[in-house]
Amino acid sequence: MHFEISKSLLENYINKINPFLEKEINEIYSHIHISTENNTLTLKGSDFEIGLKINSKEVKIIQEGAITCNGKLFGDIVHILNNNENIKIQGQDNNLVHITQSNSEYKLQSFDPSTYRVDLFSNLDDQNFTNIDIDFFKLCSIFKQVLPAISNDPVKNSLGGILLDFSQDKLTLVSTDTRRLAYVHFDHKVQDNFQIIVPKKAIIEIIKLCSEDAKLKYNENYIVLEMDNNNIFFFSSLILDKFPQYENIIPKNFSHNIKLNRNQVLNGIRQIKVISENIKMIISQEYIILESMSKNNTEAKTKININNNNQETCEIAFNSIYFTDFLSASNQDEFIFKYNDQNTPFELESGNLKTLIMPISL
Repeated sequence: MHFEISKSLLENYINKINPFLEKEINEIYSHIHISTENNTLTLKGSDFEIGLKINSKEVKIIQEGAITCNGKLFGDIVHILNNNENIKIQGQDNNLVHITQSNSEYKLQSFDPSTYRVDLFSNLDDQNFTNIDIDFFKLCSIFKQVLPAISNDPVKNSLGGILLDFSQDKLTLVSTDTRRLAYVHFDHKVQDNFQIIVPKKAIIEIIKLCSEDAKLKYNENYIVLEMDNNNIFFFSSLILDKFPQYENIIPKNFSHNIKLNRNQVLNGIRQIKVISENIKMIISQEYIILESMSKNNTEAKTKININNNNQETCEIAFNSIYFTDFLSASNQDEFIFKYNDQNTPFELESGNLKTLIMPISL
C-alpha cells in the first residue's frame, strides 16, 4: 500500500480517529486501520464500543492495500512534520510502515491489517436502523447542557449516559448522578414511543462531530451517525440497562419561585466557592445571602438583592458545582429558583433546561 496526502488533511483525520482507540500502545486497537481501494482512502478506529470511519478521495493512491499505525505515535509524527508539504505513507514487508516527507523519514511497526476487526463496521451496514429526524445542531446544544449531570460511577451503568425519551410528541433528554437530575423537554413528533441511553463517551464525540448534514439513527444496540455525504461514519453501543423512572422524582409543583439574575448569582457563588464548595443560601424577602460552609474559622459571605413574595426566611445548602454547572449551561440572563423547604429538592429553570438538585442537610 502506498499513497500521498497533504499534511493538514491527514492530521485532521488522525485527530478525529484517535479518541476512538484503545490506549494500550501494544494493542492492535490502539492502531488506526488504513486502507486504499477504488481511489478512496479509508481510516477506521474502534475500541469495540465506539468507532469512527472516514472516507476520503483527496489523496493520491500509488498502490492499493492496507496497514495499521499506532494512533498516538502516528499523530505525533504527522504533527511535527512541515505544514506545506505532502506526506507519503507506504506499507512494507515485515509489517513496517514507511512515512516520508522531503528529507525526513520514519519507520513504524505495524500489525497485520487482516487481524483488525474491520467487520465491526461492515456488520453495522447489514443491520436495520430507525432514523431520528431531528435538528442535529439543536440536539448537540442540549447534549452540552445536560452532559455535566451524567454519573461517573462505573457501578451505576444505567446512569453513565443521557436518556433520549421519545414520547407523547416530545423528546426529553435526561441525565442524573443521583444528587441532581438535569432534563430538557422540546416538541418532537414520533410514530412510536421509545427510549435509548447514549453513553457519555459517545455524547462527547457526537458534540465534536456536530455537522449540519448529520443523520442520526438507532436500533436496539447501537446509535449511528453519518455525515459529510456518508464519508464520516460514527457508531456507539447503547447502554442497555434501564434508566430510572425520572418522572416520579420530579415534584409536581413548588411553593416558592424566585426570578434571579444569572450573572449575579454565578459571580456570588464563585466568590464563596474560593473558601468552600458547599454553600448555604439564606433567602429573605429582599435579598439572598450566600455563605461558606467551611469547617474551620475561614468565612465568606455575599449578598444579592432580590424581590421575593415569600415573607418567611428559608435556608438551603447545596453543592456549588451543581449550581454553577447549571448556570454555565444556561443561555439566558435570568433563571427561576424553585423551592419548598430546606429538606426537599429544589429546581433551577432556564428556558427548556431544568435541573433538580438535592440539598445538603443543615
